[in-house]
Amino acid sequence: MEAGDSKKSPTTAYGWNGLMRASLKECYRLTAELRMLTHIPQSDLTDEQYDEISRLLDRRQKVLDDIFPPFTDDEMKIGGVVVSINKEIDMKLVEIKQQLASQIRSVKKQGNSTKKYLGYFQGDAGSYFYDKRN
Repeated sequence: MEAGDSKKSPTTAYGWNGLMRASLKECYRLTAELRMLTHIPQSDLTDEQYDEISRLLDRRQKVLDDIFPPFTDDEMKIGGVVVSINKEIDMKLVEIKQQLASQIRSVKKQGNSTKKYLGYFQGDAGSYFYDKRN
C-alpha cells in the first residue's frame, strides 16, 4: 500500500467515488441560490426570476434523489444547514404563491368588471334613448 492510499477521502472510503459529496455540495449551492431569489421582494421579481426559481427547484429535486445515507459528520452538518434554509425558502414560496393568487384574482375581477361595463354599450343603442313624447 502506498503512502498516498492512506489519505482517501470519506466519500471514496464509502465507495461513492465522490458522488455523495458533490451531490450534497450541489444541493447546498442550489438551496443558497433559491434562498437569494426568494428573498427578493415579490413586487421586484421578474418572469425570468420566477422561471429560474422553478428550474432551481426541479434541479435541486434531482440532486436530492442522489443523496442517500450513510452520512459523515460534515455531511450531517451541511444537511442540517440545508434543511434550515429550506424552511425559510418554503415560507417565502408560500408567501409568493399567496401574493400571486391574490393578483390573479384581482386581474380576473377587473376583467369581469370591464366586460360588464363594455357589454352595457354593446346592445341596441336606439333602445336606450327611446323617448315617448307623444
